[in-house]
Amino acid sequence: MSQCLIASTTVLMVAVGGSAAMAQPIETTPAVPTTTQSTPAITSPDLVPLDAPADTTAVDPCAVPTTTPPATTTTPPPTTTTTSVVPADCVTTPASQTVPDPAAPPVTAAQEPEPAPPSEDTLEPLPTELRPAAPTSDQPVTPDSPELSSKTAEPDLDWAPTENPNATLVPGQMRSDREEIPAPFTKEDADKAEMMEAQERSALSRMSIAAVTCQTYWPAPHQVCGAIRDKYNSLGGPASFLSFPTSGNITNPDGTGQRVTFLNGPIYWHPNAGAHPVVNSFLNRWGIHGYEAGWLGYPTTDEIVHADAIGRRQEFQHGAIYVAFVNAIGSAIPNGPIRDKWNAVGAETSGSLLGYPIQDQIPLPDGQGQMDRFERGVIYWHPNTGAHPLTGVFEWEYSISGYEGGQYGYPITDEEATPSGGRTQSFQNKKMSLFEPVNVDSGVYGFNFHPASDVFDDEDEVGKFNARVNYSLAPSKYPMGWSMVFSPGVKAVGLNGGATVSRCQARVQENGKTTSYNWDHYSPGREITLDFIMHSTVPNHKIGAVELLYGWCTFPDKYGQTTATTWTFDYTVLDFN
Repeated sequence: MSQCLIASTTVLMVAVGGSAAMAQPIETTPAVPTTTQSTPAITSPDLVPLDAPADTTAVDPCAVPTTTPPATTTTPPPTTTTTSVVPADCVTTPASQTVPDPAAPPVTAAQEPEPAPPSEDTLEPLPTELRPAAPTSDQPVTPDSPELSSKTAEPDLDWAPTENPNATLVPGQMRSDREEIPAPFTKEDADKAEMMEAQERSALSRMSIAAVTCQTYWPAPHQVCGAIRDKYNSLGGPASFLSFPTSGNITNPDGTGQRVTFLNGPIYWHPNAGAHPVVNSFLNRWGIHGYEAGWLGYPTTDEIVHADAIGRRQEFQHGAIYVAFVNAIGSAIPNGPIRDKWNAVGAETSGSLLGYPIQDQIPLPDGQGQMDRFERGVIYWHPNTGAHPLTGVFEWEYSISGYEGGQYGYPITDEEATPSGGRTQSFQNKKMSLFEPVNVDSGVYGFNFHPASDVFDDEDEVGKFNARVNYSLAPSKYPMGWSMVFSPGVKAVGLNGGATVSRCQARVQENGKTTSYNWDHYSPGREITLDFIMHSTVPNHKIGAVELLYGWCTFPDKYGQTTATTWTFDYTVLDFN
């Protein structure tokens, strides 16, 4: 007997990494424009989509052809008939000649089916060039605030590519059957990823490494391609701070750049900027300004760790984002005259004039000027005056006088030294100068209080300063009273310029941080005369803390100038022990 056996073939195919998506990677960051193009710029011609439908249509060579009846016609059909020719091999054996089937085996108890054996084909290991590097030591530091952190998962420090991955689904023999699958991936994800790895490994056996541009990282069923893949591998792959990919390459709304999202943040790529991750406070601040479609543009560097080992920055096409410490919100500063001036006076470096930026650069109400605020001062810019920093008592006087909209206008010079050793700064409408004592230590005081030594007195060219700690109150208090009387020299400066009142303020820092203490005699109606005895009480102290009481006064005169004087008192309050 001859019979026809029809083989059923199942085709399994693996997906290319590129896809298009409309949303940015982190839910807490602002939305971006809708992606209008979906074709990624980076693809691998040797891979085909995993979800392509298999061709299950088979032709039965033994079937008798059928003919669709023709449409009704008035012409009578021919009298001859056509006999369908059946292949000789397909002639059915008469029943009398049929060979009986062998007897069925006896029925036994039901048994679990044994899993299919693994493929006999052994794939070469992943080449060293495509294995992720060891993560570097300067990994991004995760902020405590959930609003600033993009971290959702821990890196997989023990990750390795699948050894001899299965090209087809083999029950009981998949990597997911031997290893725990990290969240948020499922067994279905892991098995799909393994089969994608197998087809990539097979392609590598036939093609050069350079020709295979996409890579899958089990158990994530996503291919990371091109320059983004190379950057991801250089950072450590799944062992890096990014953890596993959650997408393939996504074309951005500009139709040129791409991104891949990972569990802890994305990597962005543009041909003019390269591939760089953006995470945590940097991602948050970048998102506020519109991601790559905003004024910052694409990232041009990874995070850069500063020499202080605390602050960091990341450069973008049109500016930078600075983060002063781990839980800082980040500040964006554009490239331009304000950043140039800030760099010229030392930028964020230790001991610099201004320190780190603490807010984004902002436009001013006149529609022309710009201002940026830093740890120790500000920089103002106007197209007619340029960019100039303001610090200390000059900044304070400027602020209480209405900023650029007040009596001074924009600064037209930086703070400058005078021939006699003083300081001065010019503005559009007025000038500020600092009182110049002959002794440079005048107005600088210091003392350690103790129950046996609770009073401090000093007198110099600035004035007479007195302070006393009251140890009779509870240890949690230990208040300190202080007073300051201007010297005849300071009074003369004010009187010679026609000043009759002065505006003063005093603040306290404890261990380098400004406290809530504020002695205010600068508000309208609270100005003081030149012979006023300034006095107040700092109510609370932390035993052994480094305290700094600092005060200043300004004397506007009738000639359009303002003279300022300052004084400081460094002290520590010790207890009975």
